[in-house]
Amino acid sequence: MFGSEFQWDPLTATVEVWTGASLDRQQFIRNSLGEVGIPSRSLTDDPQNLRLLVRPEDETNALEMVRQILEAAEPERSIRPAEDDIWRDEPVRSYLFAWLPTVVYGAIMVLVRMAYAPPGQLLTTNTPLEPLFSFISWGNQVVALWMIYQGIRYEIRPWRFILLSFLPFSFIWYYCERYSRRQDGHRLPIAVRERISPRPLA
Repeated sequence: MFGSEFQWDPLTATVEVWTGASLDRQQFIRNSLGEVGIPSRSLTDDPQNLRLLVRPEDETNALEMVRQILEAAEPERSIRPAEDDIWRDEPVRSYLFAWLPTVVYGAIMVLVRMAYAPPGQLLTTNTPLEPLFSFISWGNQVVALWMIYQGIRYEIRPWRFILLSFLPFSFIWYYCERYSRRQDGHRLPIAVRERISPRPLA
C-alpha cells in the first residue's frame, strides 16, 4: 500500500474523516487514502461506530477522497501531488546557522586550549574539558548519520546536506531548516516520488 512506504506516527492522526459500521468499507477507504499518500488510523473498538482518522494536515484531501468514494463522484480536483510540486526543490532560506555554530564551537575550543597550553603547545595539550569535547565530537558523528540518511532519502539534491552533516551542530540547522518544514509531497521519500511520477528531465 502506498501509505506504508514512509514512516509516520499513527498518534498524529486525530481528525475523523469517516465513520460507519462496515469494516470492509473502512478498509477500502483506508487503502484508497494510502494509494494517494495519505496515512490513516482505524478505530474498531465499537463495531457499530468504526472510524477512520487522518493527520490534520491531510484533512482536506482525505475528505475529498472520502466524498468521491461515498458519492461515486467525479473528482473535483486531483488528490495526488502535482508532478511539479513533488519535484520542486524547496530553496534553503539561509546557510548561516549551518556553519556559524561550528565557528563558535571551534573558537571555544581554541580559547580553552590557549588558557591551559604552554606557548607553542596549543595542539598537543590536553585540557580538563577534553572529555567533554570528545563526547560532543562523538555525538555529532552519530547525529550526522541521521542527517545523511535524511538527505539521501528525502532531498532532491542531497550532496550539499551530506557535506554539511560533517560540521558540528549542523543537524540543528537541518532539523529547523528542512526536516520540520517538509509538507505535502516533500514528506515522501524520493523512491516513492519516483513511483508516483518519474523525475522530470533537467
